[in-house]
Amino acid sequence: MYQNNIYNLELLVKIVFQYRERLSKIGDEIDALAKEIEEYHILQSIPGIGRGNRRHDYFLDRSDSSVQ
Repeated sequence: MYQNNIYNLELLVKIVFQYRERLSKIGDEIDALAKEIEEYHILQSIPGIGRGNRRHDYFLDRSDSSVQ
């Protein structure tokens, strides 16, 4: 039974990696299409929106002492 669980877990991990790879390819395709749209470049220039500016904890890292 233990070996069966390991096999199932390994299979699930492989499936997750396959999905991740496919989603990455789809994301690349979307980016390639979006680059043809002028508004895309405008949106990418906004801090927190553009690819180089993605941070999930953006608002949590701010240490503004004037805000209590």
